[in-house]
Amino acid sequence: MNLRRGSVAAWLPLAIAQLAAVQPARAQAEQGSVTFEVIDTFGRPVKQCELQISKDGAPDEQPLTVKAGSAIRLPYGQYTAIAHASFYETALRRFLLWEPNLLVVVALPPHLDSHSSMPGHPVDGVLTGILPRSGLQVRIISLYGDSSKEATVREGGEFTLENVPNGIYLLAVMRNYKLIGAKLIAPSFDGPSRELTVDAKDLRKF
Repeated sequence: MNLRRGSVAAWLPLAIAQLAAVQPARAQAEQGSVTFEVIDTFGRPVKQCELQISKDGAPDEQPLTVKAGSAIRLPYGQYTAIAHASFYETALRRFLLWEPNLLVVVALPPHLDSHSSMPGHPVDGVLTGILPRSGLQVRIISLYGDSSKEATVREGGEFTLENVPNGIYLLAVMRNYKLIGAKLIAPSFDGPSRELTVDAKDLRKF
């Protein structure tokens, strides 16, 4: 079939425009959404966890850092996820992304020596709803390790716990080392310092 020169001139820009429109759609189709969930050996979510995601066979690419429970878009391919969490062993999970949506679940066993493998930071707290404040102490005990910290409550209700790693803790409030009440806490702050408010009405009384 012969095409006239005028018809070709009119058809060519349209074909180029259609081809240009296909390219972004094709690039979008070659990516998928990946959601990362991290659990402990009991199947409970470990929220205070970071994962480093690297593409297999691409050593020069900088790994991505994401938090447990988050979702990111990645090009199709084979990846490795390394999960780090306080008081847990580091875990590695390889996954193949070849579909629009993928859920990656990583299970973390407790740290063998019960110590945190991650650095700790100071926690600045304030205790409210208890008077008088003389003779008060605050103590935290890790649920998944043998870490414990203690601080004396100052006159204004403030206290500072030094070198606290991320984790889940039982916080106990005492007066002259006699237990008043306790609650579970899970300090999770991205900065070098953490703030914590403890209200007496939230404590389970003993």
